[in-house]
Amino acid sequence: MQQLGEPRLYWGDASLNDITDLRKKYIDALHAADSEDYTELIKFVTT
Repeated sequence: MQQLGEPRLYWGDASLNDITDLRKKYIDALHAADSEDYTELIKFVTT
């Protein structure tokens, strides 16, 4: 996103390195995006 001139995504105070529900949602959203379904990824980064 930064290469497109957009700001870095903010993950709040959470760490995506820790195995948490937040990280699981992120990984699931990435897997869906691999299949060209960006709905969950967009929801993840805008919520």
